[in-house]
Parts: sequence; structure tokens; C-alpha cells
Amino acid sequence: MILDSPLKQIREIYSLIKINMGQLLGDQADVTSRSPLKVKRVDDASVVEDVSAETVTFQYDNSGALASATGQAAGTMIYAKLDYDGLLNSFKDKVGDMKDSSFEFVTGTVLTTALALDIEIEVDKWRRMTVTEKFAEMAKWMKTNGQYWVDHADGAVWGLAAANVADDTANYSYKSPISGGSGGDKVDLIKIGGTSVDLGQEAAASSFPVVSPNYDAATDSDKASEVSPLDSHYENSFVDVDTTNVGAGPTYYPASTGVSMDTLKSMSFSGKIIEGDAELNTLTVEVTNDEDTTSGDWQQIYFFDNLSNAWVNSYTCNGTTTQMAASLDNLDFRYVRFKFVGGASATNTLIIKARAVPL
Repeated sequence: MILDSPLKQIREIYSLIKINMGQLLGDQADVTSRSPLKVKRVDDASVVEDVSAETVTFQYDNSGALASATGQAAGTMIYAKLDYDGLLNSFKDKVGDMKDSSFEFVTGTVLTTALALDIEIEVDKWRRMTVTEKFAEMAKWMKTNGQYWVDHADGAVWGLAAANVADDTANYSYKSPISGGSGGDKVDLIKIGGTSVDLGQEAAASSFPVVSPNYDAATDSDKASEVSPLDSHYENSFVDVDTTNVGAGPTYYPASTGVSMDTLKSMSFSGKIIEGDAELNTLTVEVTNDEDTTSGDWQQIYFFDNLSNAWVNSYTCNGTTTQMAASLDNLDFRYVRFKFVGGASATNTLIIKARAVPL
């Protein structure tokens, strides 16, 4: 028995591979990074998406570079890339071709006559050509102004302008995949790929990439933002008193139960006491942590007098005018109040303007 030479066996195997690959490739010239092997999945479903009146903007070869073809004269070879590829046939079950297509121009004045050409394999071979070479190759197939051919697989239109070039609109259909095999979980490429999705939207944010609304592309980082920051919680009218003729009392401001320091930590106040008679008037600050502000113990505290640059525990006035400007930093108590004891004749004026901040 004489065995075939190894070289002959290799040639026979190669011939079989070429035959089988030709059946797999169909209208492709080869398997490349630009035109990978087309495989149809049967373990996942898809739905048909209908595109209505999509704007089609044409380009032409401008000395080896694509440029807007708007305003170019009739007879110019033009090209347009559609938003989606995989254009379906009229049955909407498979990728179409020029003999059976869902694609149609709405106006159809720039490109008017569809050419039923079977040139997908030829176009696939153009992948290594320049822009000018590709336009020249396509021009070989276009003989009359207005003729056009649609690349259904890649979602592109080639043609020879019938009139001055302007944008047109087109209708067509394509398929969109189902994310998890369920008809209710369709991946909407328009909403995910075209628009940022807020984390609070109804769709499960963890099931697909989300573009953060704070993303800064310039630094490739997320900007941190604070909702209702503490430094905006100041109270400019924390205690606001402008009154006259206050008796011996004592009288408390804003009330005998004080005012809550919740979310606040420091306070400052300014104002004055005016007393024309020879009578003593006294203003003090009291605090408590007791939840019972009516019966609880209130304690008089020191505060910093910004006018004398000293710690004091009261402002007094007797037959004169006493100016006040004081601060109480880290006033970490639940409640605070002002206590005022006026003169017996009650012919005085009291002004207190208190401001509180959280930091």
C-alpha cells in the first residue's frame, strides 16, 4: 500500500477547509478584525426596532478625507453611515439586501434609484483601501445619477447624487437583543448608550454600566457633591430682639424654654442696652441639656466679649449705653437662652441679634 505524501494530505485538508469556510462566510471575503465571523445566536431572543425618519447626512471624498457633501453638485459620489447596522429585510426576520430590504428614503430626491447589486464580498475586500480608492471602486458600479446601494450589514449608503446634495431622511428596521432571554428585559441601546442613566431610575442600575452624573471626563474621576452641606445651615435670625421698656422680670429670649441647638454648634450675638436712669440692667446667657426645659436646671455661662477681648459672664448697663458683640464657639448644649433683668422704671431699650452656625 502506497501512502499519500504528507504534502498531498495537507493540500486536501486545506481544500476542505476552504470549502467549509466559504459556506460559513457567505457574503464575506474573509474573517478579519474589521469583518469578524458572523454567528447567529439561538440561545437568546431579539426584538425588531423600527427607525422612522432618521436624518441621513452625506459625505464625499475631499482629497482623501471624508467631508460634508452638502451643496455638492449632481454626479458626486456620496456616502452616509446610518445610526444602526444589520438592516433587516421586509420580513424583518433576517439581514436584508438590495432585493429585499426594509430601508427606504423618505424624500428620495438626492438618491432615487436602488441598485440590486450583490457586491458585499467586493466591498468587504476594500478594508485596506484608502478613502479615495474606496470611492473609486464604488464609482465603477454607479453609472447613472441617482443610483445608490445600501450596505445592510454595516449600515451604510453609497450613491451617485441626482441633484445638489442635501440631507435626506430614511426608514428602516434592525434587531435589538434581549438581555436575559426575557421579553421584559430588552436592552435599550438608545437609553443606555445614548443617554446617561441616573442611579435612581426604575431600571436596575447594577445590571448595566451607569454613567455617574458627577463624572468629570477631563480628570477621569467622579466629583463628590454634598447634598444640603452643613455650612449652609446657618441661622442669621437665631434670636432677634428689638424691644423697649423691659421690667425687672427676669425676661427670657427667645422664650423661657430657650431655643434648640440641634444641628448648630456655635453662636454669636451683637446689640446694645440703653438705660437713661441710674438703674442696673443685666444680660446673661444660660444653657441646659435637660429635656425638660421648663423645670430643668439652667446654668449661666461665660462668653467671649469681642469688644474687650476678654471672657465675661454678663453685660451690664447703668444710666448709659452698653454695646455688645460676643461669640460662643463650640456651644455644644441642647438649649440656650438669654436672660435679661431690667431696671425698676422699665425705661430701657434692648437689642439682641444672634446668629448660629453648625461648624
